[in-house]
Amino acid sequence: MSAPTASASEMASLKARLKATWMSGDFDKIARIIEAGGAEFIARLHLTPGARLLDVACGTGNLSFSAARAGAIVTGVELRRTC
Repeated sequence: MSAPTASASEMASLKARLKATWMSGDFDKIARIIEAGGAEFIARLHLTPGARLLDVACGTGNLSFSAARAGAIVTGVELRRTC
C-alpha cells in the first residue's frame, strides 16, 4: 500500500501555514500541536538509557523532553530568543 501524496498546492498551503505559525512566535501553541508527534518520533528511535542526543533547533524542547524521559542524555540548542 502506498502512502497518500499531497498536491503541490496543498504542500504550498501547508508550508505557508507552518511558516506563519513559527514566525508568530507563539511557541506555546506550537508545542501543544506537535507534542504527540514528537513523542511518537522519539519512541521510533528506540533510545537506550544513556544514549546521547543533540536536539538542534529544539524550540520548546518537545523532542528533548521525550528523549530524556526515555533515558537519553540530551543537549538542546535553540538560537531564537523568543522560545
